[in-house]
Amino acid sequence: MSNSILRLYQYIKIILLFLTITVKVVSSEKKIINILMKQPNMPYTLNTEEWKLEYEEKINEYFFEKSHQNSILKDVELRFNFIDYIIYEYEFYLTTTLMMEEWVNGINDLMIFDDRFLLSEVAFMESDWPLNELNNRKPSMNLLEELSNYISDYDLSFHDSKIFNDAMNEGKIYGLPYEMDFNVLYYKNENEKAKEILEDIENLTWKDTWNKLKPSFPLEIGLGDDDSFLDFFAEYANNYYNTSKEYDDKQYKLFYNDTGKELLKSFYDFLIDFGESNENNESNESNESNESNESNESNESNTLQQNEDEDEDEDEPLANTLWLSYDNAYLSFMNNKSTFYRGRASHYPAFQKDDKGKSINNISVSLPPKHISTVTERYVVVNKCSKQDKKLLVDIALELTSKEMQLFRAKNFGSIPTFNITKMNNDSIIESYCKLQPTICHFIQNMKRLYLKDIFKSKYSVPFYEIRVKMPVMFKQYLSVNKDAFVDIAFKIFQNLFELNTYSLGIQIPLTYIITSTVAITFFILIYFIRKYRNHPYIRVVSPNFCIMIIIGCTINMIKVLNCLPPYTIFKIKFFYVIEALGTGLIYIPMIAVTYRIFAIYQTKSFNSGYLTNKILYIAVGTLISFIVIYRIIVTLIYEFSYMPYGSISHSRYPMFYFEAEELQLRFYHSFFYVIFIVLLCMIITLGNISKKFGDISYIFVTYIINISNFIVEMLLESLSLEYFEKSFLVIIIFNDIITMVCVYLLIGSRIIFIKIYSGEKTIVNLYPTPKNITDFVPLKKNKKNRFIMQEASTCNNGNFDNENISFSNYTQTNNI
Repeated sequence: MSNSILRLYQYIKIILLFLTITVKVVSSEKKIINILMKQPNMPYTLNTEEWKLEYEEKINEYFFEKSHQNSILKDVELRFNFIDYIIYEYEFYLTTTLMMEEWVNGINDLMIFDDRFLLSEVAFMESDWPLNELNNRKPSMNLLEELSNYISDYDLSFHDSKIFNDAMNEGKIYGLPYEMDFNVLYYKNENEKAKEILEDIENLTWKDTWNKLKPSFPLEIGLGDDDSFLDFFAEYANNYYNTSKEYDDKQYKLFYNDTGKELLKSFYDFLIDFGESNENNESNESNESNESNESNESNESNTLQQNEDEDEDEDEPLANTLWLSYDNAYLSFMNNKSTFYRGRASHYPAFQKDDKGKSINNISVSLPPKHISTVTERYVVVNKCSKQDKKLLVDIALELTSKEMQLFRAKNFGSIPTFNITKMNNDSIIESYCKLQPTICHFIQNMKRLYLKDIFKSKYSVPFYEIRVKMPVMFKQYLSVNKDAFVDIAFKIFQNLFELNTYSLGIQIPLTYIITSTVAITFFILIYFIRKYRNHPYIRVVSPNFCIMIIIGCTINMIKVLNCLPPYTIFKIKFFYVIEALGTGLIYIPMIAVTYRIFAIYQTKSFNSGYLTNKILYIAVGTLISFIVIYRIIVTLIYEFSYMPYGSISHSRYPMFYFEAEELQLRFYHSFFYVIFIVLLCMIITLGNISKKFGDISYIFVTYIINISNFIVEMLLESLSLEYFEKSFLVIIIFNDIITMVCVYLLIGSRIIFIKIYSGEKTIVNLYPTPKNITDFVPLKKNKKNRFIMQEASTCNNGNFDNENISFSNYTQTNNI
């Protein structure tokens, strides 16, 4: 018995011990926080695999030390997931699509984005590239956690204000500054020519610098990286002209006016000049190497191979330069094949030790020509799709971007903090960094900063995302062709980038308003005559009030094209979105009523419309039109509207609008009018079988003509390039107005003209002759009989048609004139 109790006690003890250990193990498990970032842009020089391990290990060590002060960080482990750095056409597009996959799936909790991706989709005139390629119109705002409410109690004034504000949109914060970077020139201290040039580098342009170097001193610039290429173009352009907005808020026009062509030609000549010079230097070195070969046979073989290589490169003299990576440019510099190495300030650790681990003490650094340097900013962002607690993620983001952490990364990895250097004397940590890196601090204070997103921005410019994806690729492609091709395509790219195809219309805009307004006024005059002759049987048979509705609808349909003209506002696109539905409704729905009235006239031989009286028809038409208009008003209140032009930087852009769930709404809207159109078509077919006269139903061609005209006008306006758009716009507007006039003429205009011609000035409203058959007034019959009837109206006063129930079935025709 005692043994059994003892055994049970031991079992309980073991179970309790197991549970205790399990609880401890579970409680000691750390939360894994996945962080996505791009690996350094010198993967071979920095030995990226070792760098990744060291980066993650040291930052986790820092967090472990900090966990003693901040208990939230105690059970957190950071795991960095690096995106490989590649040089490839459309590498930015490939990289961002890969990031989006992991972003949307919530694989990464935090991400480190640079300013060229964060909020790069934001613009007044949006692009369909983010929507089509990233499957999200505004990924930064839709998929990132907005941080304002989390960080309101923290002092973040140590950040550079420009860098901090660049992560904001409409007062909302989407990222915390992580680090920055900018372009510099590295040189060897023993290179006297380099030091001579750098003495006056603040006053020299890139072209001046190259002129001082050639032909004896080589220069290689790594432009294979698309960011590096865009940076270099921006710096070269700013050397050439002042492209800063502080100097001129419309500075962007420098890229596509006469001065723009001069700039583009100069840029092409510069690249060709030093590109060919580098090729010649390499060719000379290759020849010297060939001369040292052991046998003549070997020499001949090498010469043939060399000639083949030269033939291949002859068509693309810039190939080496345009696809030269940072790694290869670094090797050229270290092997004395380039006087300078144009790299990033964060590349400095690569010059502290060689590939064998030995210290390097003979490398110095300077700002680029004119002291102009393009700045890149990086931010920590919180993934809204992450399953981790957002407050925890924000706390980690705050720690990663803290002053202490930025100083830590600067010491260990050479990163450039986002400090406000002007506070150096009042902040010990900022002061510590400036003592650690006095040269970098001096550069930050004195360089002329360029921000690509600001340079390539105007009121109607495309979002920077599209610029970053397409511009460097297109520039490189045409640089490899010839000067004229490059200048022409680059000029068009800048035009399309900054402006819509309506910007150059000039005098055509007021002419468009004048012509369209004149036509609209003509229609309102016509409406006056319709009201005046509303009781005339030729007018009454086609239901004058419904015809007035259709004319108003045609007028709205005619003026809706004005939506493409400036000024552009969100209210404007919402307004035109609603009145477009009103215009369409006023054309199709009253047309059904007109067709029914004519059908009823043939059936009853009177103005009596049977069961569907005028009152019922008015209520039905008004209800249907009100329904579609109210529906669209509700859509404008629920959904966010924005401009999303048709076109891109490679094709002129035509202003159009977009809203969420547009496809679904259009399906419903079109389905509604398809039903209306089918009903109308059925009634027209039935009426056609009864009337058997073309004139009876010619008015219904209004709907077909307007549909075809709308299709042609929209297709032309959307697809015409800038060159033809300017020449054709007014012609298209006149065509649109004439077609609308033809429609109104077919509907009722011809009847008013007929009445005016044959009635003379003596005709008085409601004094019309009594016809023998009311259906004779459905088609227009310009013969002696009609003339006799119209002339008789001036003397006859017993033909009052106010009573809809007057029947003409008892009359028979005795005269067949």
